[in-house]
Amino acid sequence: RAAFATLATKLPRHRSRRAARTPADSGEGLKSSGSLPEWLFEERPVWLDALLSFLEDPEVLLVRLGGSRRARGLRPAKGRLPQLQEVALPMEQLRSWGREELQEAADQGRQVRPVAVLAADAENAADAVQVLRSMGFKRLANLHTQAVLQQLQDIPRSDNP
Repeated sequence: RAAFATLATKLPRHRSRRAARTPADSGEGLKSSGSLPEWLFEERPVWLDALLSFLEDPEVLLVRLGGSRRARGLRPAKGRLPQLQEVALPMEQLRSWGREELQEAADQGRQVRPVAVLAADAENAADAVQVLRSMGFKRLANLHTQAVLQQLQDIPRSDNP
């Protein structure tokens, strides 16, 4: 005779019973406005602090996809986010920009800068992250859309060190 253990469902350790989602609000992904659902930010998840810490690195380069031409500049500090170096490029120039960035790092004998990707829609941002990862970029963050970036800058600072 085989003995079977009874498995009771358990909440993930990082979420309390109070914060557990109900089936009605379990829609995955971005809202139609391009922003993330509010339940993702409940109880200050670890991924959020990791992302905010990543964005505080002074070497981070924000790659904004869309538009018709390549441009460089600085995104001023807003809310929770520091000033970021920014490159705007059309999606079709991503690979050529990536090759140039990798070559420049190799020529200067430095590590490739960390890159945060932002696009008009989440799918393009995810595609861009995959392209850059396949090219050899290691430190990448997918910021999805401008609406998500806005949500991140509005988050209050954590009391944790």
